[in-house]
Amino acid sequence: VGGPCRAEEIISYVRSLRLPDGSFRGRTAVASEGDCRFVYAALCTLSLLIAPPADPDGDSQVLDETVAWLLRCQNLDGGFGCRPDGECESHAGHTFCSLASLRLADESGKLSLPPRNRSRLVRWLCDRQCGTAGGLNGRPGKAPDVCYTWWTLASVELLRGRCGKASTETAADLVDELDMADFFDLSDLRGFIAKCMCSAGGVAAHPGDDPDPFHTFFGLAGLSLLDHADTSRTGAKPWLASISPVLAMPVSYVQHAAPRGYGRCADRGVDVRSSIARHSE
Repeated sequence: VGGPCRAEEIISYVRSLRLPDGSFRGRTAVASEGDCRFVYAALCTLSLLIAPPADPDGDSQVLDETVAWLLRCQNLDGGFGCRPDGECESHAGHTFCSLASLRLADESGKLSLPPRNRSRLVRWLCDRQCGTAGGLNGRPGKAPDVCYTWWTLASVELLRGRCGKASTETAADLVDELDMADFFDLSDLRGFIAKCMCSAGGVAAHPGDDPDPFHTFFGLAGLSLLDHADTSRTGAKPWLASISPVLAMPVSYVQHAAPRGYGRCADRGVDVRSSIARHSE
């Protein structure tokens, strides 16, 4: 602790977790299987260290298989599960991990979803707001939870021009021009977050619960996206720092504090393929 970053060892270990189908596992156990959460964690790590996802002498198209695997995680209802081909139900956390991974994996920072898939995803995300409670849930039939403020709003941010358009422009592509207020009742959402805040400090998962670090972080991270969405709409000055919807880190840190001096990450996250070229120069 406090010593130099052992980047090369970290990079080597993360690469060793990649499976032949393009996904990543969470540990080296033989029975481990790929999961979009592990894919996201792996690509985030390699991005922050400005490292290629596989050995530089290996397949230069290594991420194509990863992208194809992630796209197969989208279910018929529009959301993403943690594994492909309808094996797991759609979940807001898995949807975020899949979209952010696709953003990190694409050299242009764009994501091409077929128009129907894109429309279904937009509808599924909009359906996460829970009636009079105002909060967002992770999947149908569940109570709202403050952490889904992040998973859901960040997913919308990734769609709003961050992940590009399908090749044929349709009504679904208009999402790029919409404000966050076109997706959710922001006043009700703010009210729900306020009810989850505790007088002694911290943010709880639900109103009346005890706060914890996990929900405090993701509650504030989601509130930052909400705050800056309001700023772009009303011109009011934001009171929370801007946070990257790709990396879930303050934009100022992502820009100026990449480990080991490997380089500077972009405002909305970094591109792994571009980092390969920089790393090998």
